[in-house]
Amino acid sequence: MPDSATIDQHSFDLDAIKYEEAKNAHSVHDYVDRIHQAAEHVLADTGSPDIRDGLKNHATAVEEATAAYQHLALDTSLTDTSTWGYATIGGGVGTVNLNGQLLTHVETAEGQAQLDDVVHHELAHATLQKPMEDIMFHNNTVTAWQLYEAQAEMEGQKARGESKEHRREGQPANYAEAQTAGLHVVSVVSTADFASAMKQGDSEGLQTKIWVAGLADGSLTVDTVIAQASELGYEKGAEEAIRMHYKF
Repeated sequence: MPDSATIDQHSFDLDAIKYEEAKNAHSVHDYVDRIHQAAEHVLADTGSPDIRDGLKNHATAVEEATAAYQHLALDTSLTDTSTWGYATIGGGVGTVNLNGQLLTHVETAEGQAQLDDVVHHELAHATLQKPMEDIMFHNNTVTAWQLYEAQAEMEGQKARGESKEHRREGQPANYAEAQTAGLHVVSVVSTADFASAMKQGDSEGLQTKIWVAGLADGSLTVDTVIAQASELGYEKGAEEAIRMHYKF
């Protein structure tokens, strides 16, 4: 068996094998290769095809479930479920790293949904073109971090086939707050405009749309817009919002 294999020759528990290979694989493709290798190792050592077949079936399921994700990296330091993945904001797809444990149960509907959720969450971070700055929704500051996580949480839910309002199980409080902030923003700015502004790092453009909506529905005054613009440094956006409000 190749040196890359990491299976204890005395342990042929199916879940244990998947766990060990997930801890040591460096990419999704590498994990699939390791599972195939482990399957042949098990057969050679036991003479029984049962676990071999189980591993082969698992490898096939992973290949099918991750057809578009085979190139993504796995971080071998992520050995528990406290962190499912991470990526650099605007760093590109190459900065996406996943927890290999995501791959060990993709045969189940929930396992597949969780994998899709995490991948799309991290891709939302990695594929941004420019960083965002803080904005304000009415009188509350929405930080750049909250904008990033709001978009990522909503993209993850979309990948699951859920609405953008849906909350993932076990969602940490700060991520829940970020999603709430993002939902406030998309209640007055279209989802498409929000996604476009995020992609381009157009914080001022997004803020301008919020001001336009606030002036139109009376939730904001011109004085408030001017004050917020001074605080944020978005004077041009404020001028545009006021001009559109008065239509001059």
